[in-house]
Amino acid sequence: MPRRADIQLAPDEIAQFIDDARLVVASTHGGHGFPHVVPLWFLREGVDIVAWSYAKSQKVHNLRRDPRATLMFESGDSYTELRGVVLECDVDVVDDPAEISRAGKALAIRYRTGVESAYRGDGAAGVVDEQAKRRCVLRFRPVRTISWDHSKMVLPPVPESS
Repeated sequence: MPRRADIQLAPDEIAQFIDDARLVVASTHGGHGFPHVVPLWFLREGVDIVAWSYAKSQKVHNLRRDPRATLMFESGDSYTELRGVVLECDVDVVDDPAEISRAGKALAIRYRTGVESAYRGDGAAGVVDEQAKRRCVLRFRPVRTISWDHSKMVLPPVPESS
């Protein structure tokens, strides 16, 4: 069996893997004792992951009570293709309108939600600014990173059948 260190992703591989991902699965501490798990659109800013959410959402309520979360990025269909990154994070809930608007515009551009023209000055910025009034930014600051890439495994050959 390979050791965990043999299948870990290097820091530059982690950054690229996260940049290539379209969704992250976020798990917060639900008030009823079970994890609250949701998919999020996100941006990577250095090692931080940034998302925005409705300020009254359950995940935001959870994070205001307990500002810790786990994020998971994964891919692969077969065992030897499985790759993933788990980030255990401290989370800042940001209510600053300028930061919310900035993050919203960056997310709109990344996900091409029809407001990518916000920076070209043709009025689309108003769409994000209107949404921003009801939202907050979630800044996930990793404190522990776990990664795996099963393609790095050297598996024994499959015996031929006779």
